Amino acid sequence: MQRQVILAAILAIGMGTLASADTSAFEDGDGAETASTSSWTLRTLEFDEPEAESLQVVYTSDPNILGAMITCNEISGLGVALATRPMDFGEAIDSETRRARLRTVRMTIEGQAAQSNVWKMLPNYGSVEPREQSVRNRVYNAIITGKSINLKISGRPDATLTFPEPDAAFIDFASECPATS
Repeated sequence: MQRQVILAAILAIGMGTLASADTSAFEDGDGAETASTSSWTLRTLEFDEPEAESLQVVYTSDPNILGAMITCNEISGLGVALATRPMDFGEAIDSETRRARLRTVRMTIEGQAAQSNVWKMLPNYGSVEPREQSVRNRVYNAIITGKSINLKISGRPDATLTFPEPDAAFIDFASECPATS
């Protein structure tokens, strides 16, 4: 169960513009605490297993944009996934999928050529996840610096994601993540 929730949580983030600090926090029925702004949503997912560590998640929830999701905890480190079609990642966290495929993805950041890597594709979610930590770090750095990312995915149309500046929810996530703080 924890692995499925983590897999769902590692979906993707696409940031909205710097939001006015309209942040509300609540605990949902699954023991996940959520703080929301108009750009990013920050959640802490708790698991029932005694050895399981909580998972910090920040994601976009606008179903009309290509977005992204970033996850972090002490055990898994930094995880990232990018949308290949518009979606609400909050809904994806609360759903399950076991169907995954490997695809070759050529990622370009701000037009600078990048190497092709094998990424995990979750077709039910419409997202891809880099398998290599160095690629995850590059995606994270592109997001926090506001650089656009273009993905050329074998067998799929190209996807271009543009990320505005991080908002308060994203900054809270980054300050709590052991891999970024």
